[in-house]
Amino acid sequence: MKIASLAVIAAAFATSALLLVPSPVSASEEADAAENGSSIRGSAGRRTQQDQQDQQQQQQEQERELQDAVAGIDFGGASGLFSSSIGIASDAAAKKLIKAKNKDDVIPGQYIVTFNTRDLSKKGYLPASASFSASGGGEGKTTAYAALQGVSLRTLDFLADQLVTWATQTEGGKGKRFGNALKIIGGFAAQLTEQQALALASLDSVSSIEEDGIVTISGGEDETVDETDVPWGLDRIDQLEGGLDQLDGTYDIDTDFNEGAGIRAYIIDTGIRASHSEFFDDESGESRVVGQRNFITAENGEDCNGHGTHVAGTVGGKIYGVAKKVKLIGVKVLGCSGSGSNVGVVNGIEWAVSDCNGRKCVINMSLGGGASDTTDEAVDNADAAGIVVVVAAGNSNRDAAGYSPARAAGAVTVGSTTSSDTRSSFSNYGTTVDIFAPGSGIKSAWYENDNQVNTISGTS
Repeated sequence: MKIASLAVIAAAFATSALLLVPSPVSASEEADAAENGSSIRGSAGRRTQQDQQDQQQQQQEQERELQDAVAGIDFGGASGLFSSSIGIASDAAAKKLIKAKNKDDVIPGQYIVTFNTRDLSKKGYLPASASFSASGGGEGKTTAYAALQGVSLRTLDFLADQLVTWATQTEGGKGKRFGNALKIIGGFAAQLTEQQALALASLDSVSSIEEDGIVTISGGEDETVDETDVPWGLDRIDQLEGGLDQLDGTYDIDTDFNEGAGIRAYIIDTGIRASHSEFFDDESGESRVVGQRNFITAENGEDCNGHGTHVAGTVGGKIYGVAKKVKLIGVKVLGCSGSGSNVGVVNGIEWAVSDCNGRKCVINMSLGGGASDTTDEAVDNADAAGIVVVVAAGNSNRDAAGYSPARAAGAVTVGSTTSSDTRSSFSNYGTTVDIFAPGSGIKSAWYENDNQVNTISGTS
C-alpha cells in the first residue's frame, strides 16, 4: 500500500481535491452572467427592442451556420453518413457495441454513441481539424474536447439526429437523442433498442456504442471514531513525514498552499447545501459555494441525499475541510437515492470543463460504477484540458481496475485508510489506486439543516 506524502495527500483527502497551486482567479462566470444580464434589461426587467433584434440575428446566424454545415452533404450512398463496410450482422459490428459486464448495472434502452470523427472529417461532415484518433491526453495527442471546439453544437446535434433517425427507419421502433451532443467524448446519448444500437455500430461514421450504466455515491457506513477538536483525518494528512506517533491534534499546512484560495473545485455528486455554515466565509459573510448545476431533471438542484454536502465540506469546509478558502461549485449528477448514470456524469464533466474555462480548477468525483470507456474518456479529456480530476477508488473491497472512473488513466484515484493507518476493509485497491488517504469515520457537513454534521466512511 502507498501512503502518500503531504505534497499529494493533503490535496486529495479521501478524494477531497488536489488543491496545491494557488492562483488568482476572476469572479465566477455565474456572477458575470448575472451582471451582464442585469445590464441589458430595463428597470422593469423587460427586454429592449435591441435585445430582441440581437436575439433574432443570433438565431438567424445559427440557422445559416447549420445550413452551411450540411449543405451538399450526401447522407446516403456508399460514401455517405450511413455507409457501412462491415454489415449489421457482422462480428465487427457486435464488437463496437460495448455491453456491461454486470447486467444489473445497465440502464435499459440508453446508449452512449461516439462519432468516428476521422471518417466524418474525411467525408466532409466535419472540418479536418475535428479529426482525432487518441483520447486521454498525453503529450502530442489531440483529444475530442480540443478537436471539436471549432464545431458548433448544433452541427453535432444535427448529425446525431440524422443517425438516430436512420436507425429507427432501418430497424423500426422509436428512438431519440437526449441532451446535447457531448464534445468531451465526441458523441451523444440516445434512447434506442438493442437492434437500433447494433445498426448504428455497423456504420463507418460511428466509433463505438456503449450501454449506459448506473453510477452511485462512494459513501460507506456511519462510523464513530475518537478524535480531538481537529478531525483525525486532517491531523493525519498535515505530516511531511512520520506516522501515527506524529499526530498532535492540530491541522498545520504549508503557507504556500494558501488554503486553496483562487481555486475552483467542482463537486460532481448529489449537489451541495450552499447555505450550510461550513461554507460561509467569516470575513466576507458570503458562501464559497459560487455556483450549482443540476443534471437530474426530475429533481431540483438541492442536495437531498447528503453525500455531496459531506464531500464539499471535506474539500472546503471552514472547520472540516482541507482547503478552507476554495470556491465550491456543485454539479448534481446523482439523485436523492445517491444514484445516477454514466451519461449524467459525462454531462457533468463536460459542463465543469467548459465552466472552468482555463482557470485553476479541480474536479472531485466521489462516485463510481461498472467499467465505462466513455466515462474514462471524459475524465482523460478533462485531465488533458488541464484540470486535475480526483476520484474515489470505490467501496467494494475489490480491484479498482474494474470500476469507472476509478480506472481512468487521467484520474488521481484515492483509496481509504483507517485511523490506525491500515486500508479500510471496504476500500478498493490495486495498481490503479494512486494514493490512500483517511476515509474511515470522517466528520463533515450534512444536508438537513445549516449546522448539521455527520460522520460517515468511504473512499469519498
